[in-house]
Formats: sequence, C-alpha cells, structure tokens
Amino acid sequence: MGSRGHSSSQLTNTHRVAMASEAKSKIVKNAEYVVDQAQPDDPRYLRLAQRLTDKISELINGLVLEKESRTKSEDHWKKQAITLSDDEISVNSMFDKAWPWLQGHSRSSEREMYPWISTFVLLVAHLIRRILTEEDVNTTLPRLIMPFSDTDKTPEGSDSGKRVDLALICCDADVPIAPQPGIDYGDVFAVAEVKSRFSETIATEAHAQMFDYTRQIYYNQIDRRFAWGLTCCGTVVNVCQFNNYKVHTSPNMDMALHSGRLEFIRLIVGWSLCERRRLGYDETITWLDGLNCYEIEVPSGTVPGDHVKYYSSSFIRGADHLFGRHCRCLLATPIRPTIPVSDEAPIKPTVVIKDSWTIYSLKMERVAATSVAQTEAKLCANNNDGASGSADITTDMSRLQVQKDLQSCVWPSVDVLQDVYHISGLRNEYALLHTINSSLSRDKDLDGIYPKAENGGWVYQPTYREPVLDCTLEVTGILSADDQKMTPFCLHGRHTLAPIGQPLRTVKSTPELITVLYDAMRCHSAIFEKCQILHRDISENNILAVRNSDGSVHGLLIDFDCAEEISAQKLSTRPERTGTFPFMSIANLENLPIERTVLDDWESLLYLICVMSFYGIGNDTTSLFELGHPMLLWTEGNPLTIGRAKRGHLDTMDAFLDDVLEHFKHQNGYEDLYILAMNLHKNLFANERLKDHPNNACHGARKKRVWIGNNKHDIPECLRIDPFAERVKYASEIAQDSFGCVG
Repeated sequence: MGSRGHSSSQLTNTHRVAMASEAKSKIVKNAEYVVDQAQPDDPRYLRLAQRLTDKISELINGLVLEKESRTKSEDHWKKQAITLSDDEISVNSMFDKAWPWLQGHSRSSEREMYPWISTFVLLVAHLIRRILTEEDVNTTLPRLIMPFSDTDKTPEGSDSGKRVDLALICCDADVPIAPQPGIDYGDVFAVAEVKSRFSETIATEAHAQMFDYTRQIYYNQIDRRFAWGLTCCGTVVNVCQFNNYKVHTSPNMDMALHSGRLEFIRLIVGWSLCERRRLGYDETITWLDGLNCYEIEVPSGTVPGDHVKYYSSSFIRGADHLFGRHCRCLLATPIRPTIPVSDEAPIKPTVVIKDSWTIYSLKMERVAATSVAQTEAKLCANNNDGASGSADITTDMSRLQVQKDLQSCVWPSVDVLQDVYHISGLRNEYALLHTINSSLSRDKDLDGIYPKAENGGWVYQPTYREPVLDCTLEVTGILSADDQKMTPFCLHGRHTLAPIGQPLRTVKSTPELITVLYDAMRCHSAIFEKCQILHRDISENNILAVRNSDGSVHGLLIDFDCAEEISAQKLSTRPERTGTFPFMSIANLENLPIERTVLDDWESLLYLICVMSFYGIGNDTTSLFELGHPMLLWTEGNPLTIGRAKRGHLDTMDAFLDDVLEHFKHQNGYEDLYILAMNLHKNLFANERLKDHPNNACHGARKKRVWIGNNKHDIPECLRIDPFAERVKYASEIAQDSFGCVG
C-alpha cells in the first residue's frame, strides 16, 4: 500500500555527515532498560521467556566451551548432529556456522559476517521451538524472529538505492527455520547494520546508516508506532529502540562473552514472546487478509477502549520522517467491505483518518499551574459557602492532585495519564476541532472550508489486563529524571476528518488557486475571531482544494497540530518555533521574543503564493526550489540563516521584485498573482499605518537604525528598531488590509 519507486541515489558524504550528526544528537546511550522493553507483560509469558533465555544461553555457552577446549575434532558435530525434521538444520551445524562471529574472527569482512549473524538468530529460533516441543508447554508461541535471505540489497518499498546489510522479520511460529525469501520494507521488523570491527566512531556511523533505513519502515507500515534496530560492529551488538524524538540504545552486548550472548538471547526470546505492541506495532490496526484492507479503530469517546471501526486501503500522507509526530492520513469509510478491495471494487472513502503523536511541552506545566490556582480557589469558595456537596469537593480535590502532579513532574505520572481527558492545555488537535466545530456550526457560509471531526481521541492499546494509554511512557517504560529531560513525552491520538480535499497543486488555473487561498484565509480569520485560535502553520500541505459536483472548487484549511488558543500562547515568555521552514514567518524563524499574531500566518501565505507562482499552476513537482534560485535559501540551513535570507529578499520592493517576483512563471493569470504578492508585501512590510515611525524604521524587513536626541547638542543614542515588533501593535488592522487584497 505504501510502496514507493526506487531511485539510484547513493549515500553522499554530505548526507553521511548530516546523519552522523543526527545520530549523535538523538541517541541516549547505555540505556539498560531497552532489552527490558522487549519482554512480555503477561506474567505467564514473562516467566516462560526467562526460562527459555536461561536454557538457551546455558546450551550455547556449553557449545562455546566445547569449541574452546578443542577436545573434539572439527567434524565431530556433523557426526553427532540430530535433525528434528527434514526441513530444519541441526543445532550443532548452525552453531558451527555462527562460531566465527562468536570468537571474533579478526580478519572478517562485513559480507562474511552476514551469514554468521543470521545463523545465530536462526539458532535461537530453532532452540525456542525445540525446547517448547520437548517440554510440551501448553502455551501458544506468538512468533519467531528470523532473518531475510537477501543481504546487502535494497528492499522493496524503498525511495532510494541504499542497500540494507541484514533485516529481521516476524514469522508465524510454525514456518520452517530458515532465512525468509525476499526483503520488503512493508514486512521488515528491524534493520541490522553490520561493521567488521568496533570503535565509537564506527558505531556512530552504523547508527547513522540504520537511521536512514528505519525511516523507510515508518513510511511503509501504517501500523508502526515505534521501531527497533540493531548495529553489529565486530562482536559488539547494540539494540536501538526508536521513539518520536530519541533513540535509546542498549549497553554493548559482546557476543564473545557469555554476558553479552545472554543479553542478546534475552532480546530475541523477548521479541518472540512479547505482545505485538511491544514490538512497535499498533494493535488497534488490523490487516484483513480476506478483504485486502485495514480495519482501524478510531476512539469514540472518553472511555478507554471505546471506538468506531473504519476501513482503509490507501493513504494520502505517510510517516516519511524518522523523528517527529509520525503523522499519517488515510482515506477511509465506516462501511465494512463485503468483497475483497481491488481496483475494480475500491473503497469509497467518506473521511480522512489522521493518526499522529501529540507532544507534551513545558507550556502544559504553566497551564497546569494556572489550573491548580483556579481549582484551589474553587475549593476555598466551596468550603466557605458550604454550597457544594461532599462528592463535588472530593472530585475537586482529586482534580487538584492531578493538576499538581502534572505541574511538578518531567513526565506526567501514570495517575495523571488516567485523567488525561480532563487536562487543559495539552495541544490536542481533536479538542481544538471540537471547539471550532461548535463555534462555527451555525455559520452556513463557512461550511466546507474547515474540517469537521466526527470521532477521535487518545489511542489505547489492549493488554491482558486493561487498555493502556499509548504514549512515550508505554513505549520506553519509566525513565530516570535525566533521561526524561532528554526524551520529549508524546501521546498517540487519532481522529476522522471531513470533507476530503486534494493537494493544492491540483488546481487548474489562477482563479481557482486564488479562490482556494481566499477560502482558507476566510476560515483562518473566522477561527481566530470566533474561537480565539491561531493556526500557525499556513503551508502548501495544509490548504486543500475541494472539487464540487459542478466542477467548481473551494478551499479547505486543515492540520491544526500547531494551532494554539491565544490565551495559552500569552502564558509564554517566548513563543515556540512552529511551522514549515519555507513558509515560516521571519519572527517565527528567528524565534523573536514577540507575540505571534495573525500577521505571521499572512506572511506565510505570501511565501506560499511565491512558491506556487514560481512553479506555475497545476505543476505536479515534488520539490519546492531549483538549484541556484534565490528562494532556495528559504529551505537551506538553520532557521536563523533562513530568516536572514528572507529579510534580505523582502526588505524593499526592489529587492522583492529582483529576488522573487521576477522569477514568477509567465502563464495565464500570472499577473493576478504578481499583483497579489506585491500588495501583500506592501501591507506586511511597508504598511501606511506605520509611516509616522521615526525614519520609516518599521518599513521593510530589516532592523533599522534610529537616531534620537532632544536637540543638536545632545549625543544621539543609536537604536535598532525591529519592524516585526512594531507591527504587532497594528496586527488586526494589517490583517484586514491583507484579507482585502485576496478578496
């Protein structure tokens, strides 16, 4: 479903350096809890995993000692081999094949190591099944972990030509013990990057390469919550557990030592017996083999586990980044198909399911502090007038404790998470959409230009006890306070949206584009004025075109992930940086300590018009800028360098004409976009309302020097006036002027 075409691009030196830098910044090293997170929750399976680990480790250690003692000839094992069945390899033969890895063969190459590592994984799988068969354990084996047969190969579903050293797959427990045919990112459980020897530098490079491969797993598997990975540098193995913003890596597991082999065996056994959610899969998404589609559970209320089932066979947005919100958008219907989905019998979608992770920020703690004060005041008032019953006071006291817990901890505690529906301040798109829907529902003129949320909420994963809230705590377990500070906390949310739109690039003419942009900003203005919510991410992907039955088109503003209530934003001493780089305002890019206003979103619209005009209406290009074009600087570098580039391009009308407008595509209607861009630039960067400022210091995009002195004998004081700080004072009026330009 999510496969993408191949290309022949190779890993450039620049790319290597970038990935190595990311690996260094994202990794939490020596996390002893990582292998623990691969163990089963169910006590029965946990006890079984511990017993299997001990037995397998003891058996393999005995084989190692036998090898090292040299008391038997090299061909002894072949003579003594016991084959359980025709399609299985004997334990001793597999051990022989894996032995060079365990003894740390000093002259090995990466390619020589592939079969050694693969065979050891097969040996553990073989022993798991053999021991369970011999003991006649009355427990169903969930799966076996085995390697793919293809090594040093580009998997199917890749968007590049990069070859994977080794990859593991989760197999049914009854399949033959052997490398599995083919290699496809849609089936890969974990990627292993292999190096012939170990050093800290080599390990960092191995992690960087594994990062790039793991990104492909997220894109190709819509039911992937988090991912696992392995690096094998010589005899040293590290297992990596990915979450949205960090990678936790285990201490070194040296396969030449009994302790290292024991931990690696515990990992493979744990993966074989643990719940699917422990492997990183979403148990609320099920592939229906007979119907060729996914069944997806969408939360339907505040009761954990309550849901409505939807069906999907395609997505319009995949999780194509390794770190971040892992946002996916799927086309779906609540009607279960009666026959297998195919090109001839497709699903007719009625909604878009949006699945993503919401970050828990320090801003929540500030909001929680406000909530604590409000609840304490309410309790005091109730006690003074005696009006409330004891049940109400008990509820308020309980709520007060929850809010205090939220305020004081780095991560919210388990008790706080149970009351997560009642916490205000958590950035929750579904909650914001409910506010928007209820506020705008009576205004029929706005129908269709804002998304309507039908069902949604926080995702709960099923367990043998009760559903658990899907969050970073569930993924990584309880971390130390220091590790919590390094690992952003996220909650998994899912909701449905209607109507269904098409990408902005599908508009067919300039009038259609302007109509769509007008509707989007009409929606933006209504939400700001009536709901006191600022969108904060006007970009190419967040404005859609909705094609009407008569062939006409209207706009739809979507994606309120970055949106925020104005009251919450005012609690910040410095607003956070949000949005998409090419379209972010200068104040946002430079993270200026000034209030973010509607003008930042109008500035983003100007950049969007410039990008669309540069490529031309209806162009289906996938990249925003061409090499050498001035606007390339809007995407390259860090936020500060992008901000400086934009200041230069928009400081004066002459600069704007030379660097931007002159590059507009000359096609039918381009003059309208040209004039629209000029008028928006004038409103945002040279507004007449600011003309009385000394020396026109608020005109343009660059900071201006202003000389202030009472008389000619005074020593003048040199000040730098930032136009973006000054224009905030007239934000509402300038926004109205800008809306008039598009209208």
